[in-house]
Formats: sequence, C-alpha cells, structure tokens
Amino acid sequence: MRIFKRTFPYRHFHLASRLARAGAGRPGAALRPAAAPTTPFIASVDAEGLGLLISWIPDPVADQVTSYKVTAAPVAGAPTPPRGCAGHFTVSVSAANSAAIVHRLCTGVAYQATVAAVSNGGTSPVSPASSPVAPLPAQVPQAPLITSVFGRPGALIVSWTAPGDDGGKSVTRYTVTVTAKGKKTKSLITKAPATSATIKGLADGTRYSVTVTAANAVGTSAGGSAAGTPARAHAPAGPAQVSARPDGTGTVTVSWTAPADNDGDALTGFLITWQQVVPAVKGTGYVPAPGSTPHRATTGPTSTSVALAKSRFTRRPRCIASPWPPRTRPAKGSRPGGQLRGRRVLHRNFHLVRHRAVCGHHGDQRSPPAIAAAGQPSGLSPTSRPVCWCRARHCGD
Repeated sequence: MRIFKRTFPYRHFHLASRLARAGAGRPGAALRPAAAPTTPFIASVDAEGLGLLISWIPDPVADQVTSYKVTAAPVAGAPTPPRGCAGHFTVSVSAANSAAIVHRLCTGVAYQATVAAVSNGGTSPVSPASSPVAPLPAQVPQAPLITSVFGRPGALIVSWTAPGDDGGKSVTRYTVTVTAKGKKTKSLITKAPATSATIKGLADGTRYSVTVTAANAVGTSAGGSAAGTPARAHAPAGPAQVSARPDGTGTVTVSWTAPADNDGDALTGFLITWQQVVPAVKGTGYVPAPGSTPHRATTGPTSTSVALAKSRFTRRPRCIASPWPPRTRPAKGSRPGGQLRGRRVLHRNFHLVRHRAVCGHHGDQRSPPAIAAAGQPSGLSPTSRPVCWCRARHCGD
C-alpha cells in the first residue's frame, strides 16, 4: 500500500506527459476552431414596394450566429435587366432578425433571394435560391408613427418615427396637421429627415387631434394620429421605472427615470421620501410604524439614482407591542402564565428573537422610497407608488 501511494502520483504524471507529447505532434490534436454555421432555410419572399421582404428560419442557438447576409440577384438566363438593376444587392442584419428587406430593386425584373449565416467560425454556404419574385412599382410610404405630443403654452410639440417602408422611393417631407372642433385647422410641412415639429398659435385647454403624413415621389401616405392639449407650464409627471435595491449593509440604492416631458418648466431636482412601516393589523398592506416620521432627500435635475445610507434612516426603533399576537412557547424552566421574559418569541415569517415584546417594526422593515420630480415654480409632481423595502437580519438591528 505504501508503494502504491508513493508511485501513483508519478505514474499518473508520467502517463499524462506521454499523452501530451504524443498529441503535440499531431495536427488534429490541437483545439479546432468553431465550425461554420449550418445553411439557413428561406421561408418566404414577398414584394415590398421596390424591394423584397425575405424571411428565413433562424439557425440553432448552438451555431452561435452573429449575423445574416441576405442577397437578391436577377434570375440567371433572363433578359438583361436595365442599367443599375443587374447587380447583386446584399444587406446584413444581426442574428436577432429572421427577416430583412432588400431595397432599391427595379420593377419588372425578377429576382431570386439567398441567405447565408455568419459566425466566428466562418460563413455558411448560401441557401438554395428562392423562386423568382418581381418587385412592385414604387408606392406611397407607410404611415409615420407618432411617438409623443407635448403641450406648451399655445403650442404642441409633435414627434414621430419615419415609416418602416418608404414604398421604394425616399421620403421627402412630412405634414403635421392639428384640428379641433370650432377651431381653425393648422398645418406645418417639414423636410425629411426631420422627425419633430412645433405647431404654434393654438388655444390653451383645447384638445386637438394630430395627424402626421409622409410623402415621396409617388404620393402621400396615410396619416399617423394622436391627440394633445396646449397648456401653461405645470407640475411634471412622476418619474418612471422606480426601483430600490438594498446592498445588505444598510444602504438602499434608489433608481428612476426622469419624466418624458417637463411640462413646459425645466426640472430643478428630484425629491426622495421614505418612512418606516409595519404590517397592517387588518389586511395585507403596510402602515407607518408608530412614532416614525417621513424622511426626505433631494438630488439635482440630472440625477437618476441616489444611495440612502443607514445613517439616513430613522434611529433605532424602540420595542413596542406587536401588531398581532406573537406565537410563543415556554422556554425551558419557565412557569406557565409568566411574562414574555424567559419565553422564546417566534415572529411570523421573521427570525427567532428574544424580547419582552416583539419589536413593532417587524424585522426593521423600512418603507419603500417614494420619489417625486420637483419643478419650480410650478410645484411638485404626484408621488410615485412604493416599490420595495428592506429588512435587517434581527429585530432591533
């Protein structure tokens, strides 16, 4: 047994060394690079204005595809296409896509599409060519999508995104129109690629319907629609995406995103409010802890997070009566009917604690940070809804 213990490590190392030396001289023993992905399969090809919309079935995740190359080319053997229509037209899209549009093709010319997958291991063979498809004549663009309408004193600020399909001809202009019952219709024309415009001369407090159309060399698109109301500056909307994250050391990091619009008055800062809470006696909610008071902190207008350190929370809470009767069991040697001294108090859903009475703050819970955006001189926005809280490990920590 002693000999085995002494010689086994050497034999093991000697065998591994021999294998390493034997493999080092063989070209196939080295780590081979990742293989090229498999060939994609084209699912459909449709005419989309002066272009082709090509869809395919994505490669397996194991292929680790990074992009796809999509190509449209005139059908081989067909009559010679007009000048500028005979080349191979290729677009590249990320691996997250399973469809792409090849633009700037020629009407009356039949094209076939192919797709190839690209990864760090190389490029796959191109897919079999699709059936021939001829692009349609150029059409009017799709309707723009209005993304926001903000009210200003006597004006509306309208923003939109460009059409997903320009119909085969570049968009040259947009027309913004506002209408209201009993009011004169107003229009404004902006040149592409602008995607926002301000319509002035409107009546405050009146709700206007807003329409945006796009135009190219063929004609004008259908209109994207929305509505808005001009108004004087007022308190901004509350921040969005409010979250609070404890780090386990007594610090809570609160994050948010600023309101999409300042409602006509520049933001001057954010107000963060928090307060200690305890479970409600009735129901499932939380109520302010007895004796606790709201605490506040402010940040600048460009801030989107703040760290609330332990020292900025309320002082160590005192022990008070439990909001609900605690479940107890006598400790060893205690007498029936005695006080809570000498008993083990098991707090529901929290750690085992030993106190004369269960701490009223229930595991040192803290109220969720409540955030509001401050605007001067317009006032304060409505407070955001609570989002979360943190708790210490033991009652009274």
